[in-house]
Amino acid sequence: MSHVRGGRQAGHRRSEGANRRAPGDGLVRTLGTVALAALVAAAPAWAQDPERVAMTRVALTTDAGLVSGCTLVGRVKDDSVKDLRRKIVRLGADTAVVKFGLEDIYADAYRCPTARLPPASAVPAHIPPPPPGAPPPPPPR
Repeated sequence: MSHVRGGRQAGHRRSEGANRRAPGDGLVRTLGTVALAALVAAAPAWAQDPERVAMTRVALTTDAGLVSGCTLVGRVKDDSVKDLRRKIVRLGADTAVVKFGLEDIYADAYRCPTARLPPASAVPAHIPPPPPGAPPPPPPR
């Protein structure tokens, strides 16, 4: 009669290499799990992608003259520029004239037939170029 130790019969040994893993197997498994978790976590962000793209295309200005010929679609306010942009997009607008209060930002949201803001590279004529040479050193502390 044989004795049973630890679920195995006495005298039977596992071969020494049978349970060994190749170097890096644990790392590969861990990286795979992390990648899967990141993919699952990012899925809701993909669903919001069209709204985020539309939010980046909203033109904000303080110059009411830039929205002549546009249609006013609503007025919104918020204390966050990101949330204000989201509200503007949900109204179906692409441009907003903003005014700043003490705690909130107010915006008249417009739908414009074409882009109304000048390109970012356009510099107004009344701003002189910077002086030539290196900038002055910072003030002493």
